[in-house]
Amino acid sequence: MTAVEPGAADLSNSPSNSGASPGAPSGKQSRTRSDTSAGTHLLIARPAVVRALATHILQGRPEMATRLDIAPQTTSLFTHNAGNWRVRALGVP
Repeated sequence: MTAVEPGAADLSNSPSNSGASPGAPSGKQSRTRSDTSAGTHLLIARPAVVRALATHILQGRPEMATRLDIAPQTTSLFTHNAGNWRVRALGVP
């Protein structure tokens, strides 16, 4: 699972991409952002962002977002399979 944190897009603070992490046995590759693209990602976002994501996934108009009630500190689950995004859970306490 990958946690997305503020400033995570800034890769200047990331370790060098030399291939081996410090202290790792020789021949072991370090885990980089490029090999996490097919995994699970955790996004901590405000309700407005979750509404916008759900509206986009469901191909709704912007007015649709105003009809989605997403409370703060709830969980929503979006899945991606065969090129299609789906809303699996929305605003679960």
